[in-house]
Amino acid sequence: MTREELLMLFSYKGRFKTPFTFGNYTWATDAYILLFLPKQEGDNYTENDMIQRYLSMIENQTSSITYSLQDLKDLLGEKTIKPIYEEIKCEDCDGFGTVEFEYFSAVTKDTYYSEQECPVCEGDGYEQGDKIGEEACYKSCIIKLQNAAFRSDVFKCIIDVCEFYLESVFQLVSESHEHKGHLFKVNEVYVLIMPFVFYDEEFDYGKELKTFNPCPTT
Repeated sequence: MTREELLMLFSYKGRFKTPFTFGNYTWATDAYILLFLPKQEGDNYTENDMIQRYLSMIENQTSSITYSLQDLKDLLGEKTIKPIYEEIKCEDCDGFGTVEFEYFSAVTKDTYYSEQECPVCEGDGYEQGDKIGEEACYKSCIIKLQNAAFRSDVFKCIIDVCEFYLESVFQLVSESHEHKGHLFKVNEVYVLIMPFVFYDEEFDYGKELKTFNPCPTT
């Protein structure tokens, strides 16, 4: 896998279908997970300042908790086979996930415009087509990590990045709030993952709940 292929793993949804640059970083996102790594010469991507607020998380890291890649794989368990479906660009929003609504007020006699989530694809930008193959994936469960709970599938990105850089561990470097993104670091790469929900031991998640513990401190 090349560096560009790694970026493209996170760049396949609507307006984020290609990586982009801002500041000293090259970024990629699938609208759920945000990957950013130091910009290199030759990263000729469009600049996008919409993620400017995330730079402060790098500058103000609140944690330094180390986790084992092997422990993560063991926690996720054996892989199962999952079908892959063709992604068809939504014709209504042209893959951007948003559409412009027009509203005429009978009271003010004015016309109003608003950009909102596309109701056809529900903001995804793409719709599911025919089955085109299969892939091996981990069984779906909920992972408790520190004060938040995550869908297990989001950790595949951590595994991909660790294996790309041949790293056996990764760090949680920012966990500002259980409802907000948690920032992980693998080598020179940062990965921002949104929690599924805050952790509550009495909450019924509807799936198996597993606790992911950090590496023992020495």
